[in-house]
Amino acid sequence: MTRRSLLIGGGASAAAAAVAACRSDSGKGASKATRRTATTAPRPTTTTTTTAEGTSIPPPSDGPDRVLADGEHFADGFVVPAGQTWAFADGAHVTSAHNVVVEGTLVVHQPDPSRTMRLTFVDVDESAFVGEDTHEVLDSDVGLWMVNEGRLDVRGAPKTSWTRLTAPAPLGASEIVVEDATGWRAGDEVAITATAGRAAEGYQGQSDRAVVTSVSGNRIGLQQPLAYEHPLVDGRWNAEVINLTRSVVIEGTPEHKAHIMYLHQGMHASQSYRASSISHLEVAHLGPNRRNDRDEPSSVVGRYALHWHHGQQTSDGVVVEGVVAHDCGAHAFVPHSSNGITFRDCASHATLGDPYWWDPGDASDYVTYDRCIASHVLADGTNRYKTNGFFAARSNTARSCAMRNCVAAGVHGPDSAGYFWDNGSLGVWAFEDCVAHNIETNGLRVWQNTSVVHVIARFTAYNCATGISHGAYANPYKYHGATVHDCGTGLIVTAV
Repeated sequence: MTRRSLLIGGGASAAAAAVAACRSDSGKGASKATRRTATTAPRPTTTTTTTAEGTSIPPPSDGPDRVLADGEHFADGFVVPAGQTWAFADGAHVTSAHNVVVEGTLVVHQPDPSRTMRLTFVDVDESAFVGEDTHEVLDSDVGLWMVNEGRLDVRGAPKTSWTRLTAPAPLGASEIVVEDATGWRAGDEVAITATAGRAAEGYQGQSDRAVVTSVSGNRIGLQQPLAYEHPLVDGRWNAEVINLTRSVVIEGTPEHKAHIMYLHQGMHASQSYRASSISHLEVAHLGPNRRNDRDEPSSVVGRYALHWHHGQQTSDGVVVEGVVAHDCGAHAFVPHSSNGITFRDCASHATLGDPYWWDPGDASDYVTYDRCIASHVLADGTNRYKTNGFFAARSNTARSCAMRNCVAAGVHGPDSAGYFWDNGSLGVWAFEDCVAHNIETNGLRVWQNTSVVHVIARFTAYNCATGISHGAYANPYKYHGATVHDCGTGLIVTAV
């Protein structure tokens, strides 16, 4: 038996076990027709798998309708039909040069941390993207689309998403010690946030990346010596360390970025439909962009790395846990007019534009960022003067949305901020125990005119040009227990 047939046969049984666990909430129902500008992909005509010898293996009766095998390539993309469940084989790497449209359920479970399931979009033409709002799958905007009652069910192997150093890390170090390296393995890639003081040139950009060569408890060996020093600040703040590797990966390629979108399911799915939670997923090289008239990389509006687009009630109860986004050309985590999503222990590194974002003008309620981190955030030419780690967007129910125990580190841009409240996105957030450091401009920035009371509890800013910048004209914010250290200006108040 060849290696390929072994993968298919073993993958089918593993996928069947994974699917059996999620079938009870698969949400199958009458699916509406997916509207497209053109045919997105031909529908598969068979649900059996064929080995290299030509032997047909039907799916098990309690398993998936189709198993996607290692090495499969879809030049025209594929559609998971409504009412069907497709699953990745154990360790499968699948590639697509066109849209993947999920009307049924796509299962990607890889509990074995030594193996990787991977969906890679290849040869994507970023210049062809249309972007903006749409109710249709666009042939030009290549990515992974969940439509009608389509469901993406992702579960990677659990690991600590991010932690902190236990001591300063000097320039040239090839070993670091962290607080918690649970689940980390040799071969993982890590990022270490910048903690250099403002006297250092380019202090906001002095983050490091390295491949892990060894893990002994919480002691981590590194393949590449550190290019920067990561000092302890004021005897109490060490650099954060993010693990960028997961056992499930959805990605584009560096010059051919795709996207993930849950498309208007609040309108097109039934009232009872709910999207699946996602855990321990790596998204990389997603979020297309192109050069603007100043030759700056600029994101495509509406096409982001991981985007719930008008999910409304269908996202209620979704938990996005341990997900990491890196090297993305647009916003990483976008709950846009989508209620009830909790982002827990998520991380972004080297993202263009605000990693935690909302499209202005639309509200979402009961969205929580719990212990999430935004690191090395690059200025987006689409909105070049406002680049932020976290964008505190509009909500209709006061204090239904929350940021707790989050970190913004290394945000670039002439009017950047770790956290930003904009006048066009009014909403009262619960905001507690968050940190901003090594921000080019503001640790926290408010630019609102409102009569409602916001409470900023136990905020910490260090190594920023300005710790807190508060405006614009009239707003009754209250700051309780704030700490500001080594900022050019501690507090600027332009409100009355």
